[in-house]
Amino acid sequence: MKAWLTSLGLTPGVTPPGSCGITLAQWTMGTGAGTAPPLYTTKASDVAVATAAAGAGITASTIDTGIGNPANSWATRGYSNTGTLTLANNDYIEFAVSTTNYGSLGFSFDVRRDAGLNGPASLQLHSSTDGVNFTPYGGVIAPTAAFVNQNPAFTNASNSSGLTYFRIYGWDAANNGVSALLYVDNAIVTGCQTPLPPTLAKTFLTSPVAVGGTSTLQFTLTNPG
Repeated sequence: MKAWLTSLGLTPGVTPPGSCGITLAQWTMGTGAGTAPPLYTTKASDVAVATAAAGAGITASTIDTGIGNPANSWATRGYSNTGTLTLANNDYIEFAVSTTNYGSLGFSFDVRRDAGLNGPASLQLHSSTDGVNFTPYGGVIAPTAAFVNQNPAFTNASNSSGLTYFRIYGWDAANNGVSALLYVDNAIVTGCQTPLPPTLAKTFLTSPVAVGGTSTLQFTLTNPG
């Protein structure tokens, strides 16, 4: 006859600290930003991709070393001077981040116009899970000549198996001159880390088990969050 003893080694789990509000990627446009579009400043270790890009309608894109919050900032121009947003103009800047391991995203940034208020007077955020189909969210932003942080609630879908894209569309510029600028700094994508599923491991504490002998079969349940 074989005898079996079992021992379930269960340990109470706790929610990992800081599982929300995690910075997936940020762009501070500092000295390491390089040329425009800027490289990310920091990126979480489990975020595969973090990129920035300017739309085809943007005629100039540079890292301005004299203006920022603090300097530097990403300066762009070429925005339409019409009073309504036309997506086909491609007057936008874009940030794309791998969000496979995250949900409940947020996107914030500091923004201002040039001192003469010639740059775009209206901005609208859009997002996408495929880089093709974009959906607006938040209200129309009216930038001033001073940096203001913008962090509207992100209510759109995110990509649980790839990139989520954030675009800042601009329009209603005073003119298309070289001074009609939009400055963006401190762009940050945040989120809540997706909990990993629990795992169950088992092992005999005495192995091999002799014929007619006994051993303890131990189960270990691990819940990472």
